Amino acid sequence: MSFTISAFNHDEWNRYGLADFSDFADQIAEVNVSEDAFSGLGEWFFVPNEPLPNNDRVIYFGSWGNDNSPGASMYTHAEIFDALDPDQLIEFSKRLDHWEIAVRRESDGIKGSLYFQHGPRFYYSFEPH
Repeated sequence: MSFTISAFNHDEWNRYGLADFSDFADQIAEVNVSEDAFSGLGEWFFVPNEPLPNNDRVIYFGSWGNDNSPGASMYTHAEIFDALDPDQLIEFSKRLDHWEIAVRRESDGIKGSLYFQHGPRFYYSFEPH
């Protein structure tokens, strides 16, 4: 079964050989992005092409908002999957799909991401992936 580690737990993060946010910050994908009266908010994720040194697969993810920025350790997590377990590799694939398919445009079925605001609800700036 996969498990999740918070970057706030520095000892455990380091024990599993997880990367620091600054190592992949320029490669994150942003999803569920919106704006409020003070600032933007949303979620991000990153999946490295290479497995961890022990061959496990990892999905880094987190959120940001008006009280924290992307990469803040309290809001940064890593979900780890045992690559030797076929069921976990299937689960890894499903979780990856969950993050990658943020939205699908109804008119042509293209996957992408977009921005939205809450009040009034308004969606804009679709970006195909």
